[in-house]
Amino acid sequence: MTVVRRLDPADLEDLVAIRREALITDPCAFSASPNSDLGLDREFIRSSMSETSTQAYFGAYDGQLVGMTGVFRYPKEKEAHKAGVWGMYVRPSHRGQGHGAALLAAAVDFARSLPGVTQLCLCVSETAGVAMGLYDRFGFVTWGREPAALKVDGVAVDVRHMVRALNEERRTENEENNPAQNRGPEP
Repeated sequence: MTVVRRLDPADLEDLVAIRREALITDPCAFSASPNSDLGLDREFIRSSMSETSTQAYFGAYDGQLVGMTGVFRYPKEKEAHKAGVWGMYVRPSHRGQGHGAALLAAAVDFARSLPGVTQLCLCVSETAGVAMGLYDRFGFVTWGREPAALKVDGVAVDVRHMVRALNEERRTENEENNPAQNRGPEP
């Protein structure tokens, strides 16, 4: 069974390791690169983990950390009604087992818990077809497509911009299949 829990500073080294793995394993899926990613900067992560009221890191566990994602509230006053998902990754050996859906359900729940947040946004590379399908199943809709948003080894990669309303009462089937009781304890 997948256990998803909020990560804390004690998880720092595991988080950095899986983030580095993500950037190396799926370079077309992320705008960041291993040589310049703030998500690999331990001091930055430690500091951002202390901002518990506006952002969170979540980890999926299957005996070990096998997936991660982050959620943040947009910091500007005129955008404070939005939250964003970033860094979604599940190890290739653990894909197709529900870890991504459990992570996304945790991200949606966290965004819903933020007062005044009514939208959850994300970007996804068009090379990540399985991820796009997951986001579609969770009620995200594409509002724009950015041609050649990324260049990876000289190859242009298009990115979809997606959004989901959070003020709806109904939950998607995927959220119902990943209830909070499947998540580990909060730190």
